[in-house]
This record gives sequence, C-alpha cells and structure tokens, in this order.
Amino acid sequence: MSVLGLDIGPNLCRGLLVSATGGVWARVQQRYGGGTTGDCQLDARAVWQAVRRLLAQAADASRQDPITALAISASGDAVVPLSLEGEPLMPCILGNDVRGAGYAEQARTLIGPERYYDLTGRLTGPASVLNKLCWIRDHAPGVYRETARFCTLGGFVAHQLGVSSATDRTQASATQLLDVNQVDWAAEVLRACALDAGKLPEVRPAGTPLGAISGTVCRELGLSGRPLAVLGADDLACISVGAGIVRPGQALYHLGSQLYLAPLYEATPIRRLLYVRGLEVWQHLPVGLLTSPVRYAIGGNALSWFLDVLSPLERREALRSGRNPYDVLLDEMPSAPVEPLLMPGDADRLRTVAVGLSLNTTRGELVRALLEGLSLQTLAGQRSLQEVGIAMTSYRVTGGGTRSARWLQIAADVMGLPLERTGEEQSAALGAAIIAAAGVGLFSDLASAADAVVRVVERYEPDAARHAHYATREERFRALQAPPAQEPDGAA
Repeated sequence: MSVLGLDIGPNLCRGLLVSATGGVWARVQQRYGGGTTGDCQLDARAVWQAVRRLLAQAADASRQDPITALAISASGDAVVPLSLEGEPLMPCILGNDVRGAGYAEQARTLIGPERYYDLTGRLTGPASVLNKLCWIRDHAPGVYRETARFCTLGGFVAHQLGVSSATDRTQASATQLLDVNQVDWAAEVLRACALDAGKLPEVRPAGTPLGAISGTVCRELGLSGRPLAVLGADDLACISVGAGIVRPGQALYHLGSQLYLAPLYEATPIRRLLYVRGLEVWQHLPVGLLTSPVRYAIGGNALSWFLDVLSPLERREALRSGRNPYDVLLDEMPSAPVEPLLMPGDADRLRTVAVGLSLNTTRGELVRALLEGLSLQTLAGQRSLQEVGIAMTSYRVTGGGTRSARWLQIAADVMGLPLERTGEEQSAALGAAIIAAAGVGLFSDLASAADAVVRVVERYEPDAARHAHYATREERFRALQAPPAQEPDGAA
C-alpha cells in the first residue's frame, strides 16, 4: 500500500510514491513545456496528458505496492475556466498574468481597505485571481458566461480523474475571494466585483477524500483497483508540509530564485498589527493554522546574474569539466564575514546598493557579501514578523540554495535561528503525499504523517559571535534602507 503525491507546476509535473511506513521509494516526472503569452498561460489539456503519462509511470512502478490514494499540490493563483462538460474554455491563466491588474484595488477601494483586509487577509496585488476573473468577465464575456466552474490546475486534473474539482482553503485564500473568518467565499467582495459565486468551486479542508478515481481512467493507465483522490493544497502549503512544518513556531525559509519566509502560527488577535505592517494572512496547514509569507524579488537569481555577467568564462569551464558552476563560485568565498555590504533591491527598488568596496575586494568577497546581504534582507522580514507577535523557533529550508552548506551557515549566523535541511528536494510532491496518507487514515493526523515521513539530514546552528557581528551590520543595512531625509522648504 502506497500513496502518490503530485506536484503540478508551470513547466512539469512531478510525482513521489511513498510507502505506508513513510519511505519515498519512487520518483516520476513529465514535462509539458512553458506557457504562452509571455509564459502567462498554459494549455490545460497538455497538462492533463502529461499527468496521464506520469500516472502510467507511477502505476508501473507500484506493481508490488499498489497506490491507495493520491493528492495534488498546485498553485492556488492559476485559473482554468471549465464548461459544464468539464472542458477548458481557454488556456489556464497562470499566477504571473497581470492583464487584469487593478480590479482588486478597485474592489478594495469600494469596500474600504481595512474592511477588505478584515475579510480576506490580503492587501491586493496585480497577479491576484480576483483580477483574472474580472478580466475574463470583461474581456472574454463568452468564456465567462459559459464557465460552469473556475478551478485551479489541481481542480482541473481532479475533475479529469472523475472526482470533484473542489478547492481547499489554502488555494481559496490565494484568490483574494475567501472570507478568512467564515472560511468560505466572501459574499461582500463578490458583490463588489460583480462576480457570480455559483461559478466558484466548493471550499473544503485539505485532506478531504473526494472519491475513487474513475474506473475508466484506472483501466487506461494501469492503476490497480480504484485509488482514492484526496483534496490537496496550494503549493506553498504543500512545500511547508513536505519540509515537516506542522507546528506553530516552525517556519519555512525558501532559497530559490526568489526568497521567502512563511511562519506557521495559530490565530491570534494581531490582525490590526499585521495590516499596519503590510503583512497578509493566508490559510495554511495543518487545517486551522495560518501563515504570513514575506517574499523577496531578489534571491538565488542574483547568483545566476553573477555567473552570467561577471564569471561567464568560469561558468563555461566548470560545465566543461562536469562541475557545478555555483559550487565553483561559492568555493571562492572567504570563511569569515567580509567588509563589503550588498543590499538587494525589493519590489519598490530593484537596484542593489553596494558599499565598502575597494580595489582590493576579491570576487569571493563579493559573493559572500551577496549572500550576507540576502540573509540580512530576510532578517528584516523575520524582525517584522516577530514584532507583531509571530514567534519562530527554527527554520526548515527548501529550494536550490539548500545545496550550499556555506550559504545555510551564513543564513543561520545572520538570522540567529537554527536551519534544518530535510532529505527530499521535491517537498511540494512530498507534502501532497503526506496529505494523501493522512486523508486515507494511514496516520492519525497530518502532523503524525509528516513526522513519520520527513527526515532532517542536516542542522545548522547559529554561531553566537558571528550573529553579534551581523547585528551591527543589520543596523547599517537598515540605515541604507531608510528613505533619504527631505530638505526643508527653501533649502539651497
């Protein structure tokens, strides 16, 4: 008896087969390429065909240990309009599509910013699902009229499997249409946007069994018996569960092309403080817990820029010799903190500020200064979360940056909290598998399932002396972030 976790991304889908005892014993994946219109759209039918191939692979790999259940991790901010017959009426609109930018802000203004936040826990943004639905209504009225359900990519795949296209609370939270108090669609926001609540999927808790997969699908793909489909969750929630973050005080620290923190906490009377600080409230897992993600536009993509622009020869030579170019670059770093300070840009200021450079500054010092700057950037986010009462005791790290022990130690030293790395890189698919295992009763609850499946392989403790050093660097970092003083009227 095994479970399958599916992770449906913008370019490929991945699957992890997990045994009843918690061991990951098979990995499968299928690629369907990028989207269209600047990678803002994706052919939902191509996704389904890739998922079919993946399920056939998984069926073949699980002959000795048949799949009993599966769950899906998929982004909650992607939209597939489905007809009454369950066919997509247009390509899936991905989260980075901003063609409808402005609709959510109009609704927020109409309702009132604080009221909108009290209802949704969100501050609006150009890529919100609310914007996408309003854009379809106004620019593709025929599609809007014929749509029976707007669902996620995960909901579309579930429908193709012969079960409900329901969404879970974490994905519904991503739409900016969820009432976080009632944990259902926000009627007041829907009225303000003139959106039809009947076109939205049912909201149910992640881990809810949706029913057995269609017998026709099972026969066509070679799946033994009738595996149960279990309602999965938003990819951020699945990544957190797949990293073993299931208790308040734990936090996700994702080191990918972009960086983000996502602490896990219980409902507390700090909503007003969160609003004033510009922090959002998202539904998270286990069901009933919350998170307030802090995201940064510049992360590992800065290292990619460094390689491409400042070290192209070294990159080519490393690839030619079979070495990882990033390892070659990071090996040049000195072991101690450096004098130069790099302050990465953010959403409002995308230019990086560098101070303390000299003619003696080496490339290795620049690389370390970059990683220290990225860590100081996330330390500022940690401070914001802590100042509103969200406690964090440790981080679980995910993303490509986890392959660098030196980066992880720098981050631990800067942030003053231990960082733990788990043994499975595909944490979203693993999180979906954990949800499936708990959903069919292989474990008593989600936390027990995560404890049984997730394994910490490395722990990085902060060095007290270095943390004290970085505290002084943090003061300088904050000074660079502060807006310039205004000259008094009449000053020359």
